[in-house]
This record gives sequence, structure tokens and C-alpha cells, in this order.
Amino acid sequence: MLSDRQLANLSSDASLKHGVRAADGAFMLCDKCPLRTRCEECEAGGECAIERQYVADRRAQLAALEFIDPIIDGPALSVLVWQEVRITRAARYMAASGELLPGAEAGYLEAQPLDRNLSTLVNSWWRGLAALGLTPPERRRLSTTGNAGPAAQIAAAIRQIAGERAPDPEPVDAEFTATDEEAVEDGA
Repeated sequence: MLSDRQLANLSSDASLKHGVRAADGAFMLCDKCPLRTRCEECEAGGECAIERQYVADRRAQLAALEFIDPIIDGPALSVLVWQEVRITRAARYMAASGELLPGAEAGYLEAQPLDRNLSTLVNSWWRGLAALGLTPPERRRLSTTGNAGPAAQIAAAIRQIAGERAPDPEPVDAEFTATDEEAVEDGA
């Protein structure tokens, strides 16, 4: 059984100890953004309004695609959008601080540590796009094979089950009496 505190953390407006809202994810804090001095939306102590707007718009844009089911594909959509946000953060940081660590002017060139992780972020994003059928190769494959893969069959079954509703039982207007002698003797 969940405690009251655990239940409170599951609500959509819960704020956890580290300041991350469970419903939204972790938006960049304006105070930590490398572009805070040049951003018109920057608000001291606030969260990135640009990221918040992007996440809302991008989720709506992807959910509106005809072959995307927001219920079944919702978690994958969220992961994909957050990967895009992380890639954009990395690009913002690299744009503000450069691709090389300080000291490159002395002849020693060393790439930002983030540069090593950028390809991992992009590959993860690309796999998310492919999982949702949003890459050109996946769209071609789906157009030739149709929507008949195992995931599509499971999704169709879930939609069918969700659409079916068990009929309400008919009310019985009768009186019940026990006929088993042992049950009657035991007072049941």
C-alpha cells in the first residue's frame, strides 16, 4: 500500500525534493542556462519557457500524426521529445562555450566532454524516431508491409478491448433460500 506521501508525489502537480515536476520533466533552470544573458525569456529563478513551449507543441504535433496512437505511443513520444530537448541543450551549451576546452589557444586541443556524448544522444533519438515509424526507412517498410507487425496487432487488440464493454448484468428479483440440509443446519 502506498503512503500518503507517495500518493502525493504521483499527482500531476507534485514537486519532488529536487524541484522536478513529475508531469513535466526537468526543464532547464534559467539561472543555469549558458544563454541566460542573451535570452529574452530568461526569468531569474524560473524554468525555461522556451523548452516548456517546445515540449507542449512537439508532443501535440507528434500525437496528431494519423498513425500515432497517443495512448499506446504516449511514453515513446515523451522519451523522444525529451531526447530532442537534451540534444538542443547540448547544442546550446556547445554554441555558448565552444567545442574545445579552454586552453586550446596554447596549442593543446581537447574536445568538450559533452562532444563524446552527443552522438549517443542523437543515436538514441534516431532509434526513438524509428520505433514510432517516423524515419524514412521505417515509413517505406511500413508502406510495403502494411500495418501488420506484432506491435500493430497488439495495439489493435488493445483498442478493441478498450472499445468493448461488458453488458450490465440483468437485475434478479428473487429470494434465495438454501436447499442444502447441512447449510440450513449450520445457520447459513
